[in-house]
Amino acid sequence: MWLRSCGNRRWIGIWLCFLDVAKASSLGCVVRVGNASDDLHAFAAAAQTWGVKCRWFVGLAPTPAVADMGRRLVNGTKARVLTLEGASTPLEVLLRSYQLKGAFPGGPPRLACALADAFMFLVVENLMKAIEEAGLHDAHLFSLLCGSRLLCQTAAAGTALSELPLSIASQRLQERAMRLGPACGRRPEEACAEAIRSQRTLYPPAIHASGAAGHRSLFSALYLAWPATSWGCRREYPVAIPDAVRPFGQRKLAVAVLIGSLLRSPASTILLLGRLFVEEVDYQVFVYTAPIAQSRACADALAVLVGEWVSAKLKVASVRDSLEEQYFQSVVGTRHMRQWYKLRAAYAMMEEQERMQGWKYDLVLKMRTDVEFISPLSLAHFPEVMSARVVYSAGDIIFFANRQVAHTLLDEILEQLVSRSGNERRLLPLNYERLLRTGEGNALNLQVFPDVPGIRDAVYGKASRGMLMSAIRKHFGELEAAQHRALRGEAVPTVSGHWRFRNDTKEFKTWQRMNRLPRDNEMCSMRHWFYHVHTAEPEVLMRGWTASSFTLSKTRHYTNCNCEPPECLPVGWPMPWPEFGNASHARWAGKTMRVWR
Repeated sequence: MWLRSCGNRRWIGIWLCFLDVAKASSLGCVVRVGNASDDLHAFAAAAQTWGVKCRWFVGLAPTPAVADMGRRLVNGTKARVLTLEGASTPLEVLLRSYQLKGAFPGGPPRLACALADAFMFLVVENLMKAIEEAGLHDAHLFSLLCGSRLLCQTAAAGTALSELPLSIASQRLQERAMRLGPACGRRPEEACAEAIRSQRTLYPPAIHASGAAGHRSLFSALYLAWPATSWGCRREYPVAIPDAVRPFGQRKLAVAVLIGSLLRSPASTILLLGRLFVEEVDYQVFVYTAPIAQSRACADALAVLVGEWVSAKLKVASVRDSLEEQYFQSVVGTRHMRQWYKLRAAYAMMEEQERMQGWKYDLVLKMRTDVEFISPLSLAHFPEVMSARVVYSAGDIIFFANRQVAHTLLDEILEQLVSRSGNERRLLPLNYERLLRTGEGNALNLQVFPDVPGIRDAVYGKASRGMLMSAIRKHFGELEAAQHRALRGEAVPTVSGHWRFRNDTKEFKTWQRMNRLPRDNEMCSMRHWFYHVHTAEPEVLMRGWTASSFTLSKTRHYTNCNCEPPECLPVGWPMPWPEFGNASHARWAGKTMRVWR
């Protein structure tokens, strides 16, 4: 992997990527992509981060099958995948690439770099500096080595070597190679230690990125000057790209914290709301909730929430709001889906604040008051949040995204949820290429899949984590064919990992014993939040929650500060309270859209 500054533009690449550098020369990078799941997902992560800055981005796979899997993972990006069998060393990868049609469109680059390890990262600024210091930037024949992992050479050298037997080419290479600096190929911690000892900032030419998460973290930390997550130097000696600036400039980040829910066990979280982030950010809390119960404990909690410590903006549901929310419940079929109505109302509060202040928030955090964080949140745990269309999510409980992504997900969420209401057993269309880009977790197995051979055990999770993604890759064609048959109206057998459809699970038996099994028209909030993100346009990719761990309050089902109609009606509200779910109350549908929009 590498980076290069070109005037006022900065192009980034990994594996095979060409950049315009000084004097209109070009630079290429070639890497061997393995068939392991980690290799493939690292390749996809690179395409979604570094790859978006590339002109061309190509991975070389060992077999046609792996190449096909790679193409599915990076579909929708600029990346291309070619097949290259048998190459294991950087020299072999680079020499074979000269023989591949399409590897170097328009001719080979003036300088090409090869990596045999898919998890290496090459900082181009250092490489070009080393070339210039050695007086080799105009040379026609030269090579540079970084241990046994990295090889860079000119197009002339590559062409000449590709015409020789591999053993002779390797010997010639060793004879004239210039080895890079002592930090080359070291782990980031070692590079940082050397930088600190020498009292200067060190930019190693190659560092290690472990898997997809490492690629995303490195992209944000090195290129965008975003806080590093699991590695890096002290602040005064960072491993970073020279002159990288924070994406939001010199001002503090502005974060909107949306709480659209019942105020359950508020004491567990309300104090943390006054110091929610480790970093110095400006954030505003917006709370939309049901009518507040009349009790001393609730009054005290509310005083802290709207007082100087948290300074939350609070809106309590009116009679009209509660009627519209109840109508929404009658359509989606289940009470716990009402949280999305409340969240959309909190989002509307944020929009109104933005109109008043004349600027928009940078980030949006959705949470609840029954969430108990172990420690404040750190932006370092969300490396892509400012740079990509991703949402960090822990089910339907809490999520974090930038303002543009929040608009995509929340602006029309009620209309979209209503449009998908109905029989929960039916097969909703899944974009399997997008699933492969997203990865496993966050309620994927709760979706309804075509019951093609090989899928059932994976959906049920009877093996190790990652089995479902592997099964989707393996049976990609059968899944898409079955889905197309369903869209044509054919009967297609289905399977889901949701406990409500599996009478062998403990949850099913418990709810059956209580005579409270969900009806087929009762939407599952977890399932539909995942599906909502999955179908978002423009595309949004869901990441797992990577920040401070949390638990849900043990008293959340017993302690709350709300009087939620129709179970509880505040004094002076209409009695009897109307029930929804039949045609006589359809008049509320038009009024409901007032809030949904």
